Amino acid sequence: MKLQISMTLPSGERQTRTLDPDLLGPGDDTACRKATGLPVSAFIDEDTFGSDSVLVVWWIAGRQAGRHERYQRVVQTWPTIADLQRADPDIEYLEDDSPEG
Repeated sequence: MKLQISMTLPSGERQTRTLDPDLLGPGDDTACRKATGLPVSAFIDEDTFGSDSVLVVWWIAGRQAGRHERYQRVVQTWPTIADLQRADPDIEYLEDDSPEG
């Protein structure tokens, strides 16, 4: 199951990123632990999804797409809950549509 996240950047541009948990590796967990103290898996559970999850999913999905931004830069982009609300995050859990999934 993939996570698709869309957010409005401060510039007004709407951007969508997709995180594929099957493509997560030790480097992602190491980077996430270094930035947050927790592995990526702690942030992608539907039952405990919060504002920090939005930022981590955005950041890790960007890493999967080849963007090399730092987590702290993502936090600086949306430093408050009000900023994050203005970004109007839309998170969708996408079912795996492969014949095996």
